[in-house]
Amino acid sequence: MITFTDNSSLFHWQANNYNGAKFYAIQNGYRSKLELSIQKKFKLTNFFTFGESVEKQYRKYGHSAKKFIPVGSFLSSIFVQNIGFSNHIKYDICLISTHKPRFFNTKSEFGRNLGMIDSYLIKFLNENSNLKCAILCRSPKNSMNGKFELDYFSSVYGPRVDLIFRDDCEFSTYQGMAQSKLIVTCYSTCGVEAFGWGKKVLFCDYSPDNRFANLDSGLWLLDEEGYGSFSERLNMILLIDQKKYRKITAKYSNFIMKYENNHSCIDKIKSSLHLE
Repeated sequence: MITFTDNSSLFHWQANNYNGAKFYAIQNGYRSKLELSIQKKFKLTNFFTFGESVEKQYRKYGHSAKKFIPVGSFLSSIFVQNIGFSNHIKYDICLISTHKPRFFNTKSEFGRNLGMIDSYLIKFLNENSNLKCAILCRSPKNSMNGKFELDYFSSVYGPRVDLIFRDDCEFSTYQGMAQSKLIVTCYSTCGVEAFGWGKKVLFCDYSPDNRFANLDSGLWLLDEEGYGSFSERLNMILLIDQKKYRKITAKYSNFIMKYENNHSCIDKIKSSLHLE
């Protein structure tokens, strides 16, 4: 039995209590420190993960699997195989939307993080009028959350950004990231996937304990509040040569998210299942 819902408690129970089949879970999302520390403990058998870091993180917070198999992202692999990358860069910066009404209505720590990123980014864009920016929305435009995103981002950014909604094109977020020089996010699975591709990514986590972007310190992580720090880091990453950036980040990004042009996640999963 195979599931793409790796955090399903029902699947975990079946995998550990039924001996008539083999069970495989494919990781479908990046888990923050906050999620790993408060969730009911995962107990998996065979777990296809984004990267080698997953085993380290899961064991640290009491989760387990009989076999961790780092293969990369299944959805990202589908995108690469079926659509792929073009050399056309349309945007200097894109922001991955993880915005939902509840984060702002309840004045949550996550909402505070998102609000700071938005306030810093619009100031940076206004100071650098030559830069083009897109916001990759998480929802279809006419959905309830899509209407929230339209209203919220229009009120913060006005006409300074292009809003790309989920139903604007196939794999809209992946395509938007592929067409951008630099990706900004608090934390998101898509951001981690793009980091694995070798794209320039900046994770901005202003929480007291890095509870969202559960990453090691480096050029890719900003946890110091203030517009000055944000502006300095964005300028640094935008100006650095892509090959130099990749050289700096390659070892760690591969630890977080496996990505190999000649050996996709799908092929690795098929190979592992065949060997079993």
